[in-house]
Amino acid sequence: MNKLTDLNPYLLNACCNTFSHYGTTAEFCTNTNMGAPSTAKAGTNGYILYYGIKIVKGNAPSEFRSIGYYEGY
Repeated sequence: MNKLTDLNPYLLNACCNTFSHYGTTAEFCTNTNMGAPSTAKAGTNGYILYYGIKIVKGNAPSEFRSIGYYEGY
């Protein structure tokens, strides 16, 4: 059986806590799993998915792009 993290690779190098919030700090990436899915020790957020928070240095892209977003009411 595959691990859930192996089935859905995530490229942003972040962790998903038990409340489905993503981040790269200890608040999101500290393993306090209690054994059952999506559980954490009392007083912690734990994580359900760990995608890694390593910073990888590489070459600059050949082309830069800007993405804009606009929302109006």
